[in-house]
Amino acid sequence: MSLKDKKLLVNQKQVKVVRHIFRRYAALKSVAKLGRELKAQGYRTKPFTSCAGQSHGGKPFTRGHLYRILQNRVYLGEVTHKDAAHRGEHAAVVERKLWDEVQGVMAMATNRRAAASGSRLSQRHCLRDWSSMTRATA
Repeated sequence: MSLKDKKLLVNQKQVKVVRHIFRRYAALKSVAKLGRELKAQGYRTKPFTSCAGQSHGGKPFTRGHLYRILQNRVYLGEVTHKDAAHRGEHAAVVERKLWDEVQGVMAMATNRRAAASGSRLSQRHCLRDWSSMTRATA
């Protein structure tokens, strides 16, 4: 996606890559595996030149790139403002069903990592989930 007159424009070549990333993550359920696969297949980030004339991108996807793509609501046809999501004027690149599946896989992976490390994050999630269940059933 690119900007023109403060509107997002769809780049069909990039759309294919983004959809591929979402589908493969849903299948692999691992950003690390996805990154290795994309690198082996020759996928690279979008090359661009900044206003200052510096070249950027055109490099293999890092885990950070992939996490940002997989969590970017722009691909769902939304924009965010002050932590709230709003329907955008652009079409969705990824279907809601695939988006929800990817977000669910990412949430489970986060919880697994937190539980494996014994972090307080997993304890807080468990307590929060348990307390909300007890309130809902009380």
